[in-house]
Amino acid sequence: MVVEGGQEWWTVRATGHITCGGSPKPDVVVEAWYEEPGKVEKFGQARTNGTGYFFLFDGHGVDPTRGHADHVELRIENNCGL
Repeated sequence: MVVEGGQEWWTVRATGHITCGGSPKPDVVVEAWYEEPGKVEKFGQARTNGTGYFFLFDGHGVDPTRGHADHVELRIENNCGL
């Protein structure tokens, strides 16, 4: 967590590689969320676009009371028919 100007910034980074025998490769979506009463907000996502690779992913948000993502989701779509 980095504090700038009295505000906390949180960052989620994810890297990875998915392999399978199909073509195109699976489409992997990485999403980062934070939650508070009455509100759930996605602050970033990365998508492989069928390459099988997803690279450095940064989701940034300002939340002076929290300073972290509540959960990070990894979802695989177009999973080679499996």
